[in-house]
Amino acid sequence: MALPPPGRSVLARLGGRDFALLWGGTTVSACGTAVTTIALPLVAVVALRASTFEVGIVSSAGFAAWLLLGLSAGVLVDRLPRRPLLVACDLVRALVLMSVPVLWWLGALTLAQLVAVAFVVGVATVFFDVAFQTYLPSVVDPEQLLGGNSKLQGSESAAYVGGPALGGALTQAVGAATTLLADVASYIASACCLLAVRRKERPNEERSELGMLAQIREGLGHVRHHAILGPLALAAASLNFFGAAVEAIAVVFLIRTVHLSPGLAGVLLAASGAGGVLGAAVVSRMSARLGEARALLVVSAVGPVLSLLIPMTTPGAGLLLYAVGAIGINGFTVVFSVLARSYRQLATAPRLLGRVTATIRFVSWGVLPIGALVGGALGTAFGNRGALWIICVASLVTPLPVLASPNRRLRDFPRAETAAGAVPRTRADRVHEMEGV
Repeated sequence: MALPPPGRSVLARLGGRDFALLWGGTTVSACGTAVTTIALPLVAVVALRASTFEVGIVSSAGFAAWLLLGLSAGVLVDRLPRRPLLVACDLVRALVLMSVPVLWWLGALTLAQLVAVAFVVGVATVFFDVAFQTYLPSVVDPEQLLGGNSKLQGSESAAYVGGPALGGALTQAVGAATTLLADVASYIASACCLLAVRRKERPNEERSELGMLAQIREGLGHVRHHAILGPLALAAASLNFFGAAVEAIAVVFLIRTVHLSPGLAGVLLAASGAGGVLGAAVVSRMSARLGEARALLVVSAVGPVLSLLIPMTTPGAGLLLYAVGAIGINGFTVVFSVLARSYRQLATAPRLLGRVTATIRFVSWGVLPIGALVGGALGTAFGNRGALWIICVASLVTPLPVLASPNRRLRDFPRAETAAGAVPRTRADRVHEMEGV
């Protein structure tokens, strides 16, 4: 009997050739993006001598697209072929980021140009992320979808462990602006992998007759009136708001207040990625031990408490405080995200799931630019350490929306067969029942 080609079994374990290409491209891209998370602020801090508030503006510009386009991106993506859109987003991000080192080499780089670059990259990222979630089922068979999502999430979390450290090391070696070429190369690699995928994209057969605004309003109304989804969206927004505020001044705090080198600062920032990997690893065990709903409540309360270690950071052994605080808050944020997403998928009707997801993403990610601006403003007004104390103490309000919701009385989320009876229905649900929808 002839033996199969040596590479076939490996590709089968990876989910097939097309998924392996997709996974490889997104992993490389995630590593490049992780490098940019430290390199782009360092361009402002080191190369342009930007103030703490100006660094906050750069950070917020990258997030602003979620606030401006988060609700409409899902509707627009449904009207376009996904793979060409994904490739275009990768190439746009590569081209725009390439302008930073080129302008720096020419001596023409300004803070305004850096803000514009961050914003355009953010816009392309919004469309890429939304399109990718709808493109994946065209590449992965239904029975492999869960495993494929797990692999992709694991790679992304792992990228944020080594990416910031690599970014710090490259910045010391070649400069912050030149370091961005690593992310440029990663976007080009991702585009090439997407172009090499052979499987044809699955067309979207369900087209709503409603206009864009009507579809957006329906998703907004469902989340707003839902007794559990609404509070979970508010708690997620709180985690992201305060997380963005911390992230906006983290680099400035570590370099100018704690007096670390860019390389060592990158190592500490990698603790955030390590926390995400740890959170993804323990979420199943934690939910089994405590119950899904109870675990969500615990992590929304304990994560902000651990963040109080971050402003205590000092040189030497005191750097462990930053590492533990960052690992804790980011790990518990990942646990919260996985649990909340699982409940959302269980409790939401399929016809609404896309718009509900876009709505919650708009609420929870739309606060990122606001948080970054607030962080920069507080850093300018109260100093970097004082600002971190204000932010981390204020983040203790995060669990309040969950405590005020029916979630506080649950151990586990309702199962699929009982969800409709256990979860309060919204006004929109009752209207659709009467209409026979």
